[in-house]
Amino acid sequence: MIDDYREAYWWLRDHTPEDARVMAWWDYGYQITGIANRTTIADGNTWNHEHIALLGLCLSSPVEEAHIIARHMADYVLVWAGANKDDVGKSSHMARIANSVYKGHCSEDDCDSYGIYPDGRPSKMMGSALIYSITGRSHTDERYFKEVYYSRNKRVRIMQILDVSEESRRWGLDPKNRICDAPGSWYCPGHYPPALRQLLAAATEGQASPPGSEAETYQGLYKARLLERVAERPPANEPGLPEGSYLGSCRGCSFDRARHLLRCSHCRSPGTPSLSSELDLTTCPLPEVNNIRGSLQCEPKPNAPDIPPGGYADSCKGCEMRRGAEVSLFCSHCSTADGRQIASSFALVRCPAPGKLDNQDGLLTCKGVPNSADVPTGPYLGSCQGCHLIENGRVVSCSLCRSASGRQLVAQHEVSGCQSPGSLDNQDGLLVCVGGAQGGSVGTPDGPYKSSCSDCSIVGDSMLACKHCRDKDGRQHTTSYDASRCVAPASLHNENGMLTCQGVPNGPDLPEGGYLGSCQGCYLRKGVLGCSHCRSTSGQQLESLLLMSECSAKGAEIQNSDGTLWCSV
Repeated sequence: MIDDYREAYWWLRDHTPEDARVMAWWDYGYQITGIANRTTIADGNTWNHEHIALLGLCLSSPVEEAHIIARHMADYVLVWAGANKDDVGKSSHMARIANSVYKGHCSEDDCDSYGIYPDGRPSKMMGSALIYSITGRSHTDERYFKEVYYSRNKRVRIMQILDVSEESRRWGLDPKNRICDAPGSWYCPGHYPPALRQLLAAATEGQASPPGSEAETYQGLYKARLLERVAERPPANEPGLPEGSYLGSCRGCSFDRARHLLRCSHCRSPGTPSLSSELDLTTCPLPEVNNIRGSLQCEPKPNAPDIPPGGYADSCKGCEMRRGAEVSLFCSHCSTADGRQIASSFALVRCPAPGKLDNQDGLLTCKGVPNSADVPTGPYLGSCQGCHLIENGRVVSCSLCRSASGRQLVAQHEVSGCQSPGSLDNQDGLLVCVGGAQGGSVGTPDGPYKSSCSDCSIVGDSMLACKHCRDKDGRQHTTSYDASRCVAPASLHNENGMLTCQGVPNGPDLPEGGYLGSCQGCYLRKGVLGCSHCRSTSGQQLESLLLMSECSAKGAEIQNSDGTLWCSV
């Protein structure tokens, strides 16, 4: 059990003076007061917007500026600093609230310049902020803040503020300096120590400060930073730009007519600062441009008139029929839940009537293919379609079993291999027997996985299922892999408790890019880059396609994003 938060509050209670003042974002104020029994700078009673803005200003300012403020307000700073729920994730709100009072703190009203880019890099403003430093993401200047506590699971960090102003501390502790609407009232707007008021007046109101004073130092730092923010603002778009929806969310745009190159310095992207992007318009089938998650992309060509009906047509564009070994529907732009647009294809033979094609988070899928009435009952029927008996009723075969990634896989299982009271279920696109005895195994393929996996068998035609694959910590996992996707010279491996295929060769003349480090079986064919095995964050190996026309801009690089090929600029 993770108990870091309570332990941190008890540490404050047991290891700090009773009159210690703790700075933290307001979310934790009541906990600090109730559990640690220490004075907090802010809590959930956030009616005093200007005070919360000052707290946000301190936490989202560069370390030296932040220290000048903090030394007049508190003795310690407490932050949540672990996993994916640390205070950095909240700090964009801190910056925006600060900017609503201290104008110019951010270069724009929505603090677009404060955040983390898709590749994990912080923006310049975030990277220099106190909150980014003391959550452990960068080095903390020990001239200003000293670590005194870090919880056992690295979830909570407490920093001591060095060189605290004793004059401001005494002033704040003196009951005579409290301002309340009535004696004993909870409504006490209060006011700040004189030295802190002088700092803020010098910075925000332009009041002159004594030469060589702390207020003069702060005023110089603050004003220099505001000038930097002004310089960071994107310029207005130039006239005569190509048409497209990007004009509503991209700024600093210019068009090089000689090279047919559109450039924008700031294209909005959900959850990140704006990104720079450029696009060669000669690669566009239509003279229109969109902004997709900070990337300039061509407006796809209209769907062809001969494509089959289906719900996918509302969220997929650039769809056409392709005829090769089998007839497939190919769509160049299928929308995902997070706003991306990716290429997808589906073999029509796998979606017979009355089935209809649909878009499931960027993947073309088939819905509505009925199951035969004589197949065994079981939970698998809720996520598998096209199930029927083959081999004289000995094997149940499903043409469309949904996997965790959303793909629809072929799955089979021997009917006699799942005896009552067991029943068939779909586990990540694999038919397995749960709650009963499963039939015996058949010959399994060779491979390095055998040294750390046991109780393996072939299920259906080619699915290798292992009940026990050991991970690096010695724990056992149940895992499976379609062995037909891993043919020589490739071989099956156990990668931290998961079956994977290693050594799938790539084709010739591939474009450079980071994807080559985590994708295998890659080929370039008719302007489409495809990889049969791209590793996702969960460890799965997924098939992915990318139109090369979407990655033709100067400086663009092809990456593997969670098993999906995408173009970064």
